[in-house]
Amino acid sequence: MRLLSLLLLLFICGGCSLPRTRLIPVDAYTKDHHPQLLRLRFERWGQLLFSGLIGIDRGDDYLRYILLDGSGITLARARVDQDGNSSDLKAGTMIRESGLPAFLSETLQRIYLVQPTTLPCSSTFFFKLCLEQKTKNRQKILSAGPFTVFKIVYTQTCPTTDQPSIIFSQPWLGIRLTLRARPNDSRKRGMP
Repeated sequence: MRLLSLLLLLFICGGCSLPRTRLIPVDAYTKDHHPQLLRLRFERWGQLLFSGLIGIDRGDDYLRYILLDGSGITLARARVDQDGNSSDLKAGTMIRESGLPAFLSETLQRIYLVQPTTLPCSSTFFFKLCLEQKTKNRQKILSAGPFTVFKIVYTQTCPTTDQPSIIFSQPWLGIRLTLRARPNDSRKRGMP
């Protein structure tokens, strides 16, 4: 009976885990690998919750970010590893308690560090992670059965601003995070 319970528990835990991921070298996505300063917009159910700037510096298996408000005041900074764990988090009490740094760490890890083990898709029992090339953009989608857990769209030009952008969304929570190159940044570096 214990053995049966243990096997059932292992099956459930294994079925609920995310697909295995691998680290794809940064150069596979970007021509340049330089620190970047992006505009950040965070919305929930269409309501703007935060707008500011984010500086991102990527390594081979980690990234560092610094979150700034619209006037350039530092609100938070952290280092995120490939597993989404953040270390060296420095943030004010109010920002830390809001959960924004933890959310950013997880989201940036999904955007920049998580890739399918085999292209275009890899899967476990319930989850499927795909990275697909569309006409002028790339999409990364994690689905659980017929439901989308998250979707990331990497565009080379946004229709409204003509700047590269990354749009992260979790449809079932109404969350949308947009990272966009600043219009005056002529280099447009670092955007996948």
